[in-house]
Amino acid sequence: MSDALMCVYKLIWDDFCAWYLEMVKPEFGKPIDELTFTKTVSLFESLLKVLHPFMPFITEELWSEIQTKGARENVIVATWPQAGAVDSPLLAEADFAFETITGIRNVRNAKSISPKEAIKIYKQESDKDPTFFWPIIQKLSNLSEVYTAKDKPVGVSFLVGTVEFTIPMEGKLDIEKERDSILKDLSYQKGFLASIEKKLSNDKFVSGAPPQVIELERKKKADAETKINAYEKALQELVN
Repeated sequence: MSDALMCVYKLIWDDFCAWYLEMVKPEFGKPIDELTFTKTVSLFESLLKVLHPFMPFITEELWSEIQTKGARENVIVATWPQAGAVDSPLLAEADFAFETITGIRNVRNAKSISPKEAIKIYKQESDKDPTFFWPIIQKLSNLSEVYTAKDKPVGVSFLVGTVEFTIPMEGKLDIEKERDSILKDLSYQKGFLASIEKKLSNDKFVSGAPPQVIELERKKKADAETKINAYEKALQELVN
């Protein structure tokens, strides 16, 4: 039951409140369009249904306030939502987009850049490009321009998976502080890589673990190596 509740909690708090509502929210002072409003209410009703077993009283109250319903239309007897087809590639794009937005926000917080200040960002050339979500990334991150270029400017870089993003600082960067930050991340990744290599060099582990576990560890190793290369490159660019 606790796993089910945590799943519902994350669905409502993270996916619906933190991401979905921010994505569909119109500009300040403008009304929401009718189609988006209708679909959002429908989605919220579905969320109330799955939350009802855990919070029966508050969900019933909210259900009755959404729109006028008859006496026999309480949420407790409402039809349970049916599972549909899952668009895995789209979900993967969404995860990539959300990590990118979080990375940009973390840089803003670390470098005291106001959320109201529009910024540029440089994206490493990669086959991982959440095309569908770029308008969302730009909206929620307040980006003025998005560049895809091999020659990035001096700035603050972060990784989403193995894709590198750079926010130019244009003279605002504290070189020593940024160097210490990169060295800290580099040290962590080298330690992580060493632990993975130790595990993969253990014949007992390799021969006894399921193939999917071995494959996952090898992916972790490859990702760590990519991140180490990126940090070393960023450190070199910072020094130069």
